[in-house]
Amino acid sequence: MTDKSEKLPVWLGAGYGVGMVGAQIFRDAPALLLLFFMTNTLNVPAVMAGLAITLPKIWVIFADPAAGALSDRTTSPMGRRRPFILAGSVLCGLTFVLIFNVPNMESAAARAAWVGVMYTAALTALSVYSIPYFSVAAEISDSPAVRTKIVAYRIAFMATGLIISGLAPVLTAYGGDGRSGYAFMSYVFAAVCVATMLIPFFALARVPLKGGGGDAPGFLTQVKLAAQNKPFVWLVSANFVQRVAEGCGYAALAYFVVYRLELDLGALTGLVVAVSASGIVAQPLWVRIAARIGKVRAYWFALPLYCVSFLMWYFAPPQNMLWVYVIAGLNGLLNSGFLLMAQSMLTDTIALDARRTGLDRAGAFSGIWLANEKVAFTFGAMITAAILGASGFVSGDAGGAVRQTDSAVQGIVIAFVFTPIVFHLSSLLLLRHYKLDERAIAETPGRAGSAVNPAE
Repeated sequence: MTDKSEKLPVWLGAGYGVGMVGAQIFRDAPALLLLFFMTNTLNVPAVMAGLAITLPKIWVIFADPAAGALSDRTTSPMGRRRPFILAGSVLCGLTFVLIFNVPNMESAAARAAWVGVMYTAALTALSVYSIPYFSVAAEISDSPAVRTKIVAYRIAFMATGLIISGLAPVLTAYGGDGRSGYAFMSYVFAAVCVATMLIPFFALARVPLKGGGGDAPGFLTQVKLAAQNKPFVWLVSANFVQRVAEGCGYAALAYFVVYRLELDLGALTGLVVAVSASGIVAQPLWVRIAARIGKVRAYWFALPLYCVSFLMWYFAPPQNMLWVYVIAGLNGLLNSGFLLMAQSMLTDTIALDARRTGLDRAGAFSGIWLANEKVAFTFGAMITAAILGASGFVSGDAGGAVRQTDSAVQGIVIAFVFTPIVFHLSSLLLLRHYKLDERAIAETPGRAGSAVNPAE
């Protein structure tokens, strides 16, 4: 019989992982449509819209580590993570609505400012929720195999959230397109976010996580401690470059579908479903691959192949949904592989720190990781906005496609296809320095925390 430390009860994996549905909707719906919403519905110039999205992400450099440190030292009858999960889920629902309900204002700058301020509030709410939520994955067990499984659940539900996010164009059209359509979409998604993000609050009530409250390091100390963890440094650096790539692609996706593939914006739904469904199906496969060849080798296997599959978008013929489904399915299959490895390897670097120091600083490390991701993601969006501006993209206020020049369409192709591939491949130069596996963690001298074996 398998050791309990190697088991993960289904109720716990599902109860924890489902929270990622709302968290992913909260991240992906704005990533997919916010720039497009501002340029094509609010009539905000592309560069100004890019700044309105970028500046709030700078704030999370401080908000994410602060949320992590605060949850590390919190003591309450509900535990240290669950109060943040409860408050964050409600705040995320409220702020999501405010982003897409922009008052009538005369100037584009005022409309951009509203979105920027509300987006800042929304990202703060996401910090309150997501940092404690992510930290739990490193606190379920000392077993690397169990941590890989819990992350696999989270990624499977993340893909589910991405599928639901893909319904944003459908909901927007159902709500009447334009401002009213985006407002309707925001109400529906806010309800789904709150409902799914609350479930881990109840599921984790039955789980005694590792560690407890106590003193937490300040921001600069967190950065110093993280810098001493070399595997974490190389992993987070490679992940930063990859999230820049992802941010470029997300911000350019709606434009690519409308102007290069010459499809209705609603085609986003089918594309996103294909990516996400293949990612969900692939999770058990990637767990087995990681167990057989190791996480690092699986990472190196998945990422280059993903870049090859992504290049296929350049050759996709216009108005051909079959190509969209095939390429998107391949993208999801391979993307889910290196994403699982990265997040599972993150829990290993946190376990290494805990073994060396005897301290549980999962919140601090998770805060730095997610702040890094969000900043990188918005840099990608800013790069896309800059490329659109430089190529002569024309904004509008009708909510649909505005006629563009050949130069503008070429800029969209560069932003969506080639820029992400360059960044993804560049990240491998950093990833090659990551040297950590289960044996290295076990052989590291220090005081290890006790494993948590949830009741089956």
